[in-house]
Amino acid sequence: MNPRNWKPAHRIAFFFAALFGACIGVFAGMGHYDPYEPGYWLHVGVWTAMGTFLGALGGFLRQLLRGRD
Repeated sequence: MNPRNWKPAHRIAFFFAALFGACIGVFAGMGHYDPYEPGYWLHVGVWTAMGTFLGALGGFLRQLLRGRD
């Protein structure tokens, strides 16, 4: 299950899953905290990182459950 052995189309889909997760994380983080709160961008960055991780995890699990190709 080495990502380096995936087809290019699967790598692109994995990248877009991570990107989609990052976008969801940014918007969730921006909506969750007051912009005038100290450390606002730090909180948004943490939400973005978590969204990226969850999006990438979803893409990886999808490939894992798909089987060999």
